[in-house]
Amino acid sequence: MAVVVARVVRACCGVFPVSSKSIVLPVIFVIFTAVLPMCGAAHARDVSYNSKFGSRVVMDAIWTDVQLHGTEGEGKVSGYHQPDLTLPDGGCTPLWAQWGANGKRGNIRSVSLRPDVGKVVALTFDFCELSTKTAGYDGRVIDFLRQRGIPATLFLGGKWMKTHQERAMQLIADPLFEIGNHAWTHGNFALLPVKDATEQVMCTERQYEILRDAIGARLHDGISREEFEKIPKSLSLFRLPYGRVADANLDLLHKIGVRVIQWNIVVPEWERISDKFVSGMGIRRGSILLMHATSVPPYTLENLEVIVGFLQKEGYSFATVTELLDMGSPNVHTEGYFRHSGDNVFLDNRYVRYGTAHPPPSGSVPRGGG
Repeated sequence: MAVVVARVVRACCGVFPVSSKSIVLPVIFVIFTAVLPMCGAAHARDVSYNSKFGSRVVMDAIWTDVQLHGTEGEGKVSGYHQPDLTLPDGGCTPLWAQWGANGKRGNIRSVSLRPDVGKVVALTFDFCELSTKTAGYDGRVIDFLRQRGIPATLFLGGKWMKTHQERAMQLIADPLFEIGNHAWTHGNFALLPVKDATEQVMCTERQYEILRDAIGARLHDGISREEFEKIPKSLSLFRLPYGRVADANLDLLHKIGVRVIQWNIVVPEWERISDKFVSGMGIRRGSILLMHATSVPPYTLENLEVIVGFLQKEGYSFATVTELLDMGSPNVHTEGYFRHSGDNVFLDNRYVRYGTAHPPPSGSVPRGGG
């Protein structure tokens, strides 16, 4: 179990980065492999997109298929740097947030679907970024979802949105994806004082608003305001970094009015899996699956392809988390964890500054608490 948790943390926080290998290929093969995915991406734009979370009209007005397609090098993760303490331009006070009481206090790990609902699960992807590294963008994962027309819920870190603004805006505008809040710099909500936890939530919300406004500023006169308003004004879902939370911060999140979304299935991303492996993962109707899309884990795409192929053969379909919640009742827990109670407590001592920073290479703890 410790191995599973460690690999999830590596996926999110970028420790023990995987080395890359230089591969020399014939020029014609390089051209073929570069062009073929773009053709698939173009074809994917014919998929009938749900307008609940964004607008295809807005997407088409701002970006071409080539611009939406992932590019080589975007997955690069930076080395350690001193903590980046910058916040959204203009501060962290949200202007448009539409929050309120939103269900039972606690962490939603899965959904008990109504009897009339078929075999449906939710795929979720975290975009984590601590203050001491700049994470990547795994365009291969997003391209695959778009090509297949598979909806997903993406939990974006606030700092990640600030360092990847163009990609974040594309994800925000895409009606295939629901966007959730994954805290500003991946702070540990079991350690953060309530004031700091509030900042982690609000700064991320404000950064989302800034990028949403930037999307609106790019639209020309031919795009109706109604299309732009299809992009949600605020983030109604929140995912706990490290899956950890203290009672006071769980109270805070409930008071703010965001739904705290965890998972009941951790997808391996550090080694390849097979259909046989997937059959034993315990995926069931109403499951919420955890993955990442920052290019830190090496096999997210390969394993996503296996999971999607296996589940579709078994008659499963996919929905966003909010859509899944509309199909049944949430299974709520007050404790956050990976697979069983207490399996992530050791992470409280793994990072510094209340979980927002990697320990410096020297091993000394930077100033600033935590």
